[in-house]
Amino acid sequence: MSLALDPPGFLSMAPAVLPLDALAPRGALALVVHDVAPATWERCAALLEAARTLAPLPATLLVVPRWHGEPSTRGFESAMDEALAQGHELALHGWSHLDPLPAPGPLQTLRRRFYTAGEGEFAALARADAARRLALGRRWFARRGWPLHGFVPPAWLLGRGSAQALAEAGFEYSCTWDRFIGLHGQPPLRAWSLVFSTRAAWRRGVSRLWVPLLARRLRQAPLLRLELHPDDVVHPGVRRCWLELLARALEQGRQPLLLREVAQRLPQA
Repeated sequence: MSLALDPPGFLSMAPAVLPLDALAPRGALALVVHDVAPATWERCAALLEAARTLAPLPATLLVVPRWHGEPSTRGFESAMDEALAQGHELALHGWSHLDPLPAPGPLQTLRRRFYTAGEGEFAALARADAARRLALGRRWFARRGWPLHGFVPPAWLLGRGSAQALAEAGFEYSCTWDRFIGLHGQPPLRAWSLVFSTRAAWRRGVSRLWVPLLARRLRQAPLLRLELHPDDVVHPGVRRCWLELLARALEQGRQPLLLREVAQRLPQA
């Protein structure tokens, strides 16, 4: 196999398991809002407003430049300017948030069509296509004068070709569902996501049971990732659940950090 086809280091390295105080004295907390786009911004803003009832928390907003093929708007971009001025971070979250390729076989169909509803854009891209989309995203941010440090793939699905492109794209960090990835040679950090599934009533019910259980298991984790999606503010039971988790993390003394700040604090190999 040629070197060009070898997986990048962050895919082959075992994730580091660090003590509670590795990033902050009593642990770190990252509030992350996914799928930020003109079509979702009203709900995303409501998420941030709900979180502000607890504390003036900085959040990392995962922005999609062409959400489901739709263009951006001036009003949305003004809102992003304001979010930056308030201390939030903007990160790139794909280009369209749509998986453009067929899913061969039952396992891929389950993973890429049922579980993620066809939104895992970087799940199966060739290296060149992934590199093109990453470059488009970087230019889109640059034209608006927005700082860009991180890329988080839609649905946290990162195929080999996409990972190879990401390793060369100049970002500081990325994430999958269960790890935080520094892209300057640091070992990836084991960091499970606290995330709700809201597309059906049974999913919401399971999430309200599972996510608090996972949060309890992660009490000694150095990084607690609360990963919210626009509809997490729509369903009252889900909203109460994540607000309770957020309040508990703050009561425990966890320090809120932007994802770029997490990347800056990662220990070197």
